Amino acid sequence: DVPALVEVLEGRIAAMSRAHTLLSREKWVGAELGEIVREEFAPQSGRILTQGPPVRLTAEAAQPLTLVLHELVTNALKYGALSVPEGKVTLRWERQQDKLHMQWCEEGGPPMVEPPLRRGFGTRLIDANIRGLLAGDIERDWAETGLRCTLVLGPEALAGSRFVTGLRDTSPLAGRRVIVAVENAAEARSL
Repeated sequence: DVPALVEVLEGRIAAMSRAHTLLSREKWVGAELGEIVREEFAPQSGRILTQGPPVRLTAEAAQPLTLVLHELVTNALKYGALSVPEGKVTLRWERQQDKLHMQWCEEGGPPMVEPPLRRGFGTRLIDANIRGLLAGDIERDWAETGLRCTLVLGPEALAGSRFVTGLRDTSPLAGRRVIVAVENAAEARSL
């Protein structure tokens, strides 16, 4: 179905565009989780409740997390709590040590009889981003009342964590502080 495919791709491109706009405003040094959530959930405001402390993400984590949130909302609109007028979603997050724990809870949607029989591209995209680029994990509970997800983002995704992006443990600089001064952002990204 070409029109449906175009709509899905446009949605993903729009999500990436929102992340790029936010990162551009922040000079590509990171992004506040609350801003990412507000941008991504704006069309569904009032139906998605959010709660959590300020958490700063690295620039590298902002885009994959935006895609994950976009896919969760899209799936909730198609099949879950947001597919019916009385449905709602709650997203809560908290930092635990050097990781970020997020709870996605759908309520009031069509009753879940069993988990989906197949994993669509959106679900595979969520898993790949969480487990790969965000160095975390995801657990799904297909409760009768709606989908409940626990998403964990690893320290690599959090700005200010002890993990130093780009350095491997075998590097002679591992564990040391390094300051690099450059004149422009394009030059800094190529380092």
